Amino acid sequence: MVSRIISLFASVFVTASVLWWVDGAAVVAQLGDLSITWVCLGVIALTVATLSMARRWQVVATHLGLRLSLGSALREYYLGTFINQVLPGGVTGDVARAFRVRKEADLQTAAVSVALERLLGQFAIFALLAVGLAATVFLPGSLERGHWLWVAILGLLALSLAGLVLSRQDGALGRFATLALALQRRPELIAHAVLTCGCLVFSFYACARATGTVLPVIATATLIP
Repeated sequence: MVSRIISLFASVFVTASVLWWVDGAAVVAQLGDLSITWVCLGVIALTVATLSMARRWQVVATHLGLRLSLGSALREYYLGTFINQVLPGGVTGDVARAFRVRKEADLQTAAVSVALERLLGQFAIFALLAVGLAATVFLPGSLERGHWLWVAILGLLALSLAGLVLSRQDGALGRFATLALALQRRPELIAHAVLTCGCLVFSFYACARATGTVLPVIATATLIP
């Protein structure tokens, strides 16, 4: 209970600090002049992304022997996303997803299906970020180069190395990493990764355009991921 209270106050403090830093009054004024067209495009993109993520979860769950219909996956995904948005931490909704579908197999299998599905989504985001960072390095004038660029590149390399090392280890983590690497090569899951990643990034881009902010292509492929 104490940790949850601390997390809640930390979230409130960070949000208040951001609003103070960027001038909350100016933010509210800018939000009052939103482009409805871009907002609608963002909502459509998020809807397609959610459908794709639900289907990806269904494919992963089926591979693990967990019976999960697309309707159930979509319902649980929307509920989990809502919980993630309103509670601190950003993963409570995913825990709820695993807990609510555990009766179709067992809690461990349900938890693994959720974790794998989320990880496959991160693979796609990291891949897009890697492409964007590479373009930033090799295309002159694309973005201002700074320490953040090399930190991000080293971070991606470290994550890739960690994944390869884990996949060669015995034990639960090794089996999990091996399964994740195997699943991310399946054509259907690759297609869903590309679709989901594209829709999520576009939804952020649409939100920016709705407020009158135009992001360059390279910024879209780096800052948003």
